[in-house]
Amino acid sequence: MLCQAAREINLLFKNLQPKEMNKLLTIFILICFGPSLFATERQARWSDLDPSCFLERSRLTNPGTETLKIRASHRDQVFFIQSDKVLAHKIFDMGRLEYIDYSVLSLSGVDQKDQNKTGLLYDGNFNTLLPFDPYSGEKFEIVIDAHKQLKPGAFSVRLHYSGKASVQYFVSKNNKQYIEIENTDAFTWRYLKIRFNLPEKKQNKRYPISIKELNLLKPAPVIYLVKPNNSSPIDLYASFECFDEDYPKLYEQSKKQARTSTFSINAATRLVDLNYNTNPLYNADFDNDGIPNINDNCRFQANHDQTDSDKDLVGDACDFDKETRNFHDRDSDNDGVGDSLDNCVYLFNPKQQDSNADRRGDLCSDDDGDGVLGHLDNCVNISNPDQKDININGIGDACEFDKDNDGVFDSLDNCITIKNKNQSDQDNDGIGDACDNCALYNPSQLDANQNGRGDRCEEEENFLQSNDKDGDGIINSEDNCENTANNNQRDTDRDGIGDACDNCVKLQNTKQLDLDKNGVGDMCEDSDNDEIIGHLDNCPFHANKDQSDSDNDGIGNVCEDDDGDGIVAADDNCPFHYNKDQRDSDRDGIGDACDQKDDRLIESNKGIVIGMIVLVTLIFGFLIFRMIKKIKAIDHSNLNSESRDE
Repeated sequence: MLCQAAREINLLFKNLQPKEMNKLLTIFILICFGPSLFATERQARWSDLDPSCFLERSRLTNPGTETLKIRASHRDQVFFIQSDKVLAHKIFDMGRLEYIDYSVLSLSGVDQKDQNKTGLLYDGNFNTLLPFDPYSGEKFEIVIDAHKQLKPGAFSVRLHYSGKASVQYFVSKNNKQYIEIENTDAFTWRYLKIRFNLPEKKQNKRYPISIKELNLLKPAPVIYLVKPNNSSPIDLYASFECFDEDYPKLYEQSKKQARTSTFSINAATRLVDLNYNTNPLYNADFDNDGIPNINDNCRFQANHDQTDSDKDLVGDACDFDKETRNFHDRDSDNDGVGDSLDNCVYLFNPKQQDSNADRRGDLCSDDDGDGVLGHLDNCVNISNPDQKDININGIGDACEFDKDNDGVFDSLDNCITIKNKNQSDQDNDGIGDACDNCALYNPSQLDANQNGRGDRCEEEENFLQSNDKDGDGIINSEDNCENTANNNQRDTDRDGIGDACDNCVKLQNTKQLDLDKNGVGDMCEDSDNDEIIGHLDNCPFHANKDQSDSDNDGIGNVCEDDDGDGIVAADDNCPFHYNKDQRDSDRDGIGDACDQKDDRLIESNKGIVIGMIVLVTLIFGFLIFRMIKKIKAIDHSNLNSESRDE
């Protein structure tokens, strides 16, 4: 059937005229590629943004329909919203900047005779300079006090200097603890330290560095021209605090809208003053960890403990580098690796491939020295400045060979020198299993001690030795059998106890009770020998074959404690009378509290016993009396006999 269809299609194309063929090809191209040719980039809309991300908002309730002048405090980026639409607006008047007074607390690296020239820093004259002494041997630093806490949006720092130097900024609220920052206008501070650093290669040379002007400026109110669409209220939003790719898109669209809009004004154009207030919709705790955004060192990732190991004001939960203090670390290329650790800061490379371990990622370095960076090079490891690629497969001709003869070109081979036709790569690190020095993800293949065992695996092994008691490769905190190896973690009854150490594999028994210590859980055996298995027995530790349960509460009568003395009926010698001490004087198995008869001979026949004692006493008394009388008679007879002898 397929052969027949192919023949018919072939005949159809043979019979077509050139013009008809061109029409058919045109239709084919439009059908296949038309959507991509005419597709446009998705436009961002106000509804794409979350209003709760804006810290500040102001509302104009009666705007009218004519162009307005709206005066408000200066903010870098603002949106005027009416009926869920972004209104066209542009800046009409930036206003005049006001100077904020400050004093110089200390100068380092400035000659003694120039120490009193600090007034030149804010005299408005760029020709007057405060010079640093290149021969002082001290750091070039200046510390100023703004006399009050300056908050973001309420000020800006303007520094003008001469000389070749890089500048570092440090801020503090108390002049004791300083943090390094990149943008002085984005932090709250009172004290500012500025350090000038000479280029590293020129440290030994003497270069003049001078400060021309150092000003703290308070932005003046800005007047915007706004064009309403209707008479409904207008909201002014500012200070967006979330990360949203639609935000910059929408802002750029609003700027483009302003450039293509006309704003008709005259002397009668209405001027309205608006004051920013806290946005009532503002989410003060983005990550819902109970820490307000203003105090949270990880705004978008919950971290109740606020742990910050390197003390850089960025919590460990969101810090790219927890060991190095870097106050303004970011991820410029959004590859999940912070700039401070990224071997290609501005190129997306989550795998951090670095074939020659030079700490520069293959994508942004020219390891083969052919003048073409890795991400553009069609033959990364072999110099080919001409970038020839005859078969146009994206792989340079210089790389189209197979060193290990495994049928895979070296440019594609994940093990160039070891044959591995299947290209297996279990850990997905770009290094084939056949030549990978660690079965865990480690694209860098670091091996500090050169023992052939990757550092990544050795670190994992060291960690497991300290945190894996049974050596099954699963750390104690996640192991369902902490003391018994079971790398499959099988848990048939899903009670959180692995089958390897569960004393009752098919029944959930998280407590693992085993009173007779025979290795079989009480839930799975007949501990009381009443022929009823533990999980079915309403009194598993006291024999009750009839399973009587008078009150139908699921607990057998012999296990109930009806008198509330803490002793179950089976063990209680008075099950219906409170007798915590279980006293049983006559030892008849019935506690004194409920024993109506004392089974002891004496206690139960006191009258007879007393009578017997009296009778025995009388008999003994009588016998003693008779004995004494006989003794006296004998003595008297002996006396008479002695007298006759005389």
